[in-house]
Amino acid sequence: MPQPVTWQTIQNEALRRIRDREWKPGQMIPHEANLAEELGCARATVNRALRELAAAGFLERRRKAGTRVALNPVRKATFDIPIIRHDVEGRGAKHGYRLLDRAMRTTPAEISEKLRLPPKTRLLHIAALHLADGAPFCLEDRWVNPDAVPELETADLAAVSANEWLVQNVTLSGGGNIVIKVGEGCLIGANAGIGIPLGDRNTVESGLYVTAGTKVALLDERNQLVKVVKARELAGQPDLLFRRNSETGAVECKTHKSAIELNEALHAHN
Repeated sequence: MPQPVTWQTIQNEALRRIRDREWKPGQMIPHEANLAEELGCARATVNRALRELAAAGFLERRRKAGTRVALNPVRKATFDIPIIRHDVEGRGAKHGYRLLDRAMRTTPAEISEKLRLPPKTRLLHIAALHLADGAPFCLEDRWVNPDAVPELETADLAAVSANEWLVQNVTLSGGGNIVIKVGEGCLIGANAGIGIPLGDRNTVESGLYVTAGTKVALLDERNQLVKVVKARELAGQPDLLFRRNSETGAVECKTHKSAIELNEALHAHN
């Protein structure tokens, strides 16, 4: 008996046609009814597959205008982060949990290097043991930047693991459905990364990661601190230099504007 055609099957075939340039960038693709007839499935199955590809940035769908291959696909990364408790319970075992360590500690050299932080940066260290039917199942060992997730400092991690709390309360990189665009004349250093749209003529220092939730010390034209903001508040603003303070490790944003101009720009942006 032939296997039923699923929406995943249609999605994979559509991706193949896009990657093999059978459907070229900007080209209209066949109507859903035609694809359903060609591939031997219901139109609803095709619709589901195309909606998924549009959500992933491969297709552009407009009502009454049809569906075309995106000229510049915007890939939206989707991460499925498992909750350890669910994993244990899914195996039919009883989950147990013990918080072993929760304290601000100096990061070991290998951790600082992996996170691209200055040596001896102090982060929140959390260690916990997860049990399955009373037996050790998983050791959770993580370093968290409290500036990026300040709410975690007051969370009851003796009752709920950091793993579960972070999955339930924090959006990875703060991105949500935000589309990351880079303005004209921007310079992003080697091994740097961004989680916000950049305005024109922005510079990001080498090795610096800026997510939407990163706390940024905003400096005026005289290098005076204006305020500390979340990086998302600077999204799309022109003429910014993102850098890390070599002494404090804080992320800074240098501008060519006065404190008054900066406050006006932020107010207008919001």
